Amino acid sequence: MRDYKSLDYLSVKDINTIISDKCRASFQTELAVIGLVQDWKLVKHSFAIFKLVDHSDKSFSMTGLIPTNHWQRINREFSDKAPGDSTSVVIWGKPSIQKSSGVLRFLVSQLQIQAPPREELRRIGLEKLEREGIAKANQTSRLPVLPLRIGLLAPDSSAGLQDFIHQLRSSQIGFRVRHVACRMNGPVSKGAIARAVRVLSRERIDALAICRGGGARSDLGVFDECDVAREICAAPIPIITGIGHQSDNTLADLVAHQSCITPTAAANYLIEKVDGYHKQTCQLGKQIIEVMAQRALDGLNNSHHRINTLLAGRSQSALFVAEQHQDKQAEAIKRTTKLLAMDQRELTSLGGKLGASLRSESSFLDRIADSAKHHCAFSIDSHADNVAGLLSEIKAASPALAGENTHFKSLYSVLHGLTLNAIQNNAQALDRNQQVLRLRDTKLLLKQGLAFVRSEHGLIVKDASSLHPGQRIRIQLRDGMANCRIQHKPQTNGEK
Repeated sequence: MRDYKSLDYLSVKDINTIISDKCRASFQTELAVIGLVQDWKLVKHSFAIFKLVDHSDKSFSMTGLIPTNHWQRINREFSDKAPGDSTSVVIWGKPSIQKSSGVLRFLVSQLQIQAPPREELRRIGLEKLEREGIAKANQTSRLPVLPLRIGLLAPDSSAGLQDFIHQLRSSQIGFRVRHVACRMNGPVSKGAIARAVRVLSRERIDALAICRGGGARSDLGVFDECDVAREICAAPIPIITGIGHQSDNTLADLVAHQSCITPTAAANYLIEKVDGYHKQTCQLGKQIIEVMAQRALDGLNNSHHRINTLLAGRSQSALFVAEQHQDKQAEAIKRTTKLLAMDQRELTSLGGKLGASLRSESSFLDRIADSAKHHCAFSIDSHADNVAGLLSEIKAASPALAGENTHFKSLYSVLHGLTLNAIQNNAQALDRNQQVLRLRDTKLLLKQGLAFVRSEHGLIVKDASSLHPGQRIRIQLRDGMANCRIQHKPQTNGEK
């Protein structure tokens, strides 16, 4: 071996050769290494290169290389199916440093796929997102009450895509779906899903559905990637996942707004949201109609009450006016009776005065006659003819005075009869007025089969010419109020 200690400096080739020799000498036997596969790449179907990262700390990684002489055998063991991202593998081989480039690679002679510790990956990824404070960001995003504009992220022509679209169309709801085709397995699926989520988040959609049908659990490893989950958390719109079968659960499901067991279940979730809004709207409309109907009924009852109160008030007012008129008539009759009684008293007093006057005159004449008899007895003989004439005149005047007394008595009887007739006539007029008031009572008229036609404002309709087709009227009957509508123009007496 060449002695390098005698040289002052080393060339790149020299240092690469030294490291390569030291590495080959240090690892003479094959080592078994476990890790997660990332960025699997097949070069010209002759050899494979990938990155192997640590399970717990992905900052530690190394490049694995399966040479051509081992790839054919390992590929047959895979059945032409390469490991996807986050697939846990155990590789056997030796570390090697390429002399030309100085790159450290692990030359793989044997590879065995291990069941990926997905639960552990999910736990680690979720804890990391929680430390960043974004684990529940998408879960708290607001889903619109009527989500009709849906973004769909699914592989093209996949069963999950068909199930989701078929379920939405079967609902006969006007969903508008914006589909973006995206691979969901393989080494490039992680970046493709993250980019598609960012692109769809910028479009005008109400929610984003990520759907993938069932398959091998190793094929769902991309949804346990922390980068994919971080894009879901950062999305400004609600994300609904429908990944795998019922038993599958990924980190993407844990951080999404809503996790559904299948793509069909994700479509049903959106349909139920729209149906719930529709039912809620119908229920609200029903409640509004019930409230409006109750208010209309209350208003009608209040109108009936106001009309009845108005009618009762008007009836009471009419009765009060009639009673006042009757009282006034009774007071007038009383005043007339008092006046007649006063007239009767005055007539009686006048008759007494006339009788006293007549008696006074008669006594005066008697005194005159006596005086004439006593004082003029001496001239009686001489004036016998004059005295005889005077006596005859006095005798003639006495019947006239008696006739006057009789005339006064007949006048008194006539006035008394007239007073009694006036009292009887006023009493009869009062009875007639009371009968007219009773006949005009609205309740009595309604009981007799008559009805009152009123406008919708409660006013009594007096003329048929004031009615027109389409007008609403109210007919008051004995037992209630009937609402009607004029269909034809009413004919008046002057129309044929």
